[in-house]
Amino acid sequence: MTSPLPNFSNCLFTLALILLSVKSNAQGSCQSAYDNNFNNNTTANQYWPGPAPIPLNTNINGIISSGSDVDYYKFYITTGGTISVSLTNLPANYNLRLCNSNGSSIAQSNASGTANENINYTVTSNTWYFALVLPKSSNGFNANACYTLRVSTGTATMPEAPDSEGLNDLVKKVDVELYPNPASDQVTIDYTAFTVSGQATLKLINSLGQELLTQPILQSRTTLNVSELPSGGLYHIIITNPEQALPIYRKLLINR
Repeated sequence: MTSPLPNFSNCLFTLALILLSVKSNAQGSCQSAYDNNFNNNTTANQYWPGPAPIPLNTNINGIISSGSDVDYYKFYITTGGTISVSLTNLPANYNLRLCNSNGSSIAQSNASGTANENINYTVTSNTWYFALVLPKSSNGFNANACYTLRVSTGTATMPEAPDSEGLNDLVKKVDVELYPNPASDQVTIDYTAFTVSGQATLKLINSLGQELLTQPILQSRTTLNVSELPSGGLYHIIITNPEQALPIYRKLLINR
């Protein structure tokens, strides 16, 4: 196998959680919080919520810690137009991919050695995209030095950047409350000012990105039985609603 490209339309992306945790196998002082356990290539069925959306026109530093490490970064375009994706300060021979929301590679840059990688592309409105950074070969990586990724807008735009924890400020206008939180046996989810249409979905995901529960939202208040969860600790509630551009994320702490 000559390239560690994900096995999903040459652009497999994970769907793990949005909360930012540090890569356990390689943490450098240069490394951005956006490069973490949740933006590494694992399995396609973990797409949502995936990694935290990155701000545009901002340098994002990351590390390729092994020959199979594929880092991917999610961003949202509000107004269609031109963008430029650049990969610079390469400590080894890395390649760059631009993927659409379905996981298909739509553009790529494969410069030789540590030369900069660049992609210029015209994107469409109200669409998710992914930028992938991957090593050219299985032995071409540097676990101690960072690359720099930047997605710059030409005529395209996106909403305001996510906050420091990676939560979506874009959807904070929708008030979703969890109580009690921390919880032990059950938790109530109250969708204040939330339009219940039967098309919204709630997911419960553990700290490893594993989906434990998926159910439609059929009423303005839902109570979940969490007494049978395998352990306490941090869990995540993910709510997707066709009326919202981005999913809603909430932390849930289980005390046992």
